[in-house]
Amino acid sequence: MSATEILGLVGDGLGVQTAQSLIKTANVRNTDVFKHTEAALKAQFGFEGLLKGFGDKPLGAVYYNEAMTSILTELTVKPLKGKELSDRMYELAQPYLEQYWEVSRKDSEYVDKTLKLMGLKPSPMSKMLPGKEPPRNYDREYIPGKGWSK
Repeated sequence: MSATEILGLVGDGLGVQTAQSLIKTANVRNTDVFKHTEAALKAQFGFEGLLKGFGDKPLGAVYYNEAMTSILTELTVKPLKGKELSDRMYELAQPYLEQYWEVSRKDSEYVDKTLKLMGLKPSPMSKMLPGKEPPRNYDREYIPGKGWSK
């Protein structure tokens, strides 16, 4: 919505202060920093492009929406710009990313590396994520009392 459209709703159930907050948030959303940070978050949540969206990762869309709701709620109260904006967006998205990574079974090395690239400290939760499973031996058979066949 544009600022004019938001101001047009004042008096029809929308207060002046709420309208001012919404206008500030709309201005923040139109900045390059917001757009680039949002694109980076989409990539982390499994967004695969304009036509495909979240592809075969619909759970990523749920966590992404929760993260963006949290981010936009805070930006309504306190609009930020520049590096402060991207840092705060990453900070607010971190718990949702960690939950998504846990559900999608990302290994702790991936989580730590990604959080460091985002300028965040890895949380202790990432150490509790399961590691990669060892490869299964589909071409061998287990024989009780003798072990694996060769």
